Amino acid sequence: ILLAILITSGCATTYQAQSWTGGFTETQLDTNVFTVRFKGNGYTSSSKASDFALLRSAELTLENGYKYFTIIDSKSYIKKTTGSIPQQNYNYGTVSGTGGTASYSGYNTTYQNVTFRKPRSENTIMMFKERPEQGMSYSAEFIYESMKDQYSLNED
Repeated sequence: ILLAILITSGCATTYQAQSWTGGFTETQLDTNVFTVRFKGNGYTSSSKASDFALLRSAELTLENGYKYFTIIDSKSYIKKTTGSIPQQNYNYGTVSGTGGTASYSGYNTTYQNVTFRKPRSENTIMMFKERPEQGMSYSAEFIYESMKDQYSLNED
């Protein structure tokens, strides 16, 4: 079971809805305001987590019938988790001394401490039908298409 977990978790989090390996979620705060979060696993880079939060922001904008969005708040951080991986060793040998010989055998367990760094990225976005005249705004279609190409993501 441990090997299966290690094999399936040995890859960076893909662009997907939140699952046990990470992914995106969103919370609607108003008609045109959402907070978008992306949680990567220990194999995901911080830049990929930020890009996937931006991609989901663009995708969500298009899904809701808007063309542009602005990021009104943004956070990126690393969640650190630690754990111990048990390692079991078998030892055996013989000891000789005055008066006789003794044999020993047995298992001992040691623990390897591991720290996983899981990147998190969060954008609070406001969506618009027309490009706002003030401030920085993004074309949702441009971001969506360029990020999909950059990460070779296929349409479902």
